[in-house]
Amino acid sequence: MKCPHCGEEIVLKGEASGAEKAIELYYRRRAGGARHITLKRIATETGYNHGYLRFVKSAYDRAGKWGAKHKKATS
Repeated sequence: MKCPHCGEEIVLKGEASGAEKAIELYYRRRAGGARHITLKRIATETGYNHGYLRFVKSAYDRAGKWGAKHKKATS
């Protein structure tokens, strides 16, 4: 969501950021059978920097969100 005054990206509580949506798109395409989908291709399609998406994907995976193979550790 963009601020109507300054145009800056605003992330509301509970709403995924644009970069998180790009990571979810990556996982959804892989789940749909696109074996050769890469973060580099998603970065090109969405306009995000490839290195930034790698950083966001790492946090996304640690959080155990949709599509991530990493499971949250339980005590």
